Amino acid sequence: MYPGFQKDQNGEILDGSKMNYRITFKKGKLPNAKYFWTFTMYDLPNRFLVKNTIERYSIGSSSNSLKQNRDGSTTIYFQSKSPGKEKESNWLPSPNGPFYTILRIYGPSDDILNGNYQLPQIISSPK
Repeated sequence: MYPGFQKDQNGEILDGSKMNYRITFKKGKLPNAKYFWTFTMYDLPNRFLVKNTIERYSIGSSSNSLKQNRDGSTTIYFQSKSPGKEKESNWLPSPNGPFYTILRIYGPSDDILNGNYQLPQIISSPK
């Protein structure tokens, strides 16, 4: 299953030159996948993987770096500059311009397949 994200919570197109973005999964609410899940990012209009200095092109359940927040939730950051050393492990670098991200869920659970699982929105914040 491949849900895509092109807009933030306000319906605005994702643009790393204008805003920083994050998606937070509540404790115990990460995508339930038999195999794995991963976010991959693409620039627009080219639709290429986003070149970046840390050479990270996807982030997900197989990422050794992924850390939980103190409350057990997990936040992934999509932005052109580092969110800070303490959050960098959960950062998927965005281009300094428009982009979209796809969440790939391999072996999705029944609650995902039947629509009972609700993905959180991507939230924007000023740079």
